[in-house]
Amino acid sequence: MARAFTGKDGKLLIGTTEAGKVVDWSLEGQNEILETTTLNDSYRSFTSGIIGFNGSATLLYYKPDSGTNSASTLIDKARKGEEVSLVLRLVDGTSNKDINITALLTSFSIGVAVGDIVRASFGFTVTGDVSGVTI
Repeated sequence: MARAFTGKDGKLLIGTTEAGKVVDWSLEGQNEILETTTLNDSYRSFTSGIIGFNGSATLLYYKPDSGTNSASTLIDKARKGEEVSLVLRLVDGTSNKDINITALLTSFSIGVAVGDIVRASFGFTVTGDVSGVTI
């Protein structure tokens, strides 16, 4: 029987370490289409141009039992303009469906609201191609 994935199947890894409390992640791809139509053509024609990816993630900001909070790690990398290795993962029983990327964090924000857990949101742009795609 076919299996539908849900949000609880998702994980985010920073390098090889699972990010603690992830609310969501997303990845979007773009292809800049280039026109190749010539003067004597009756119909427009196109070819693939530069391909790029960007995405976002939201993590809960919490005090870890030990070590560094995942949101703190990402904020520090964004502040320093450092690349970060991310794995966007769907867990399928005992196997993983991964998308491996190297990205620059383009934005981050922290929001505090009464009656809610503090959340840190991040935007990123992939540098290079995605790799190890098993989804």
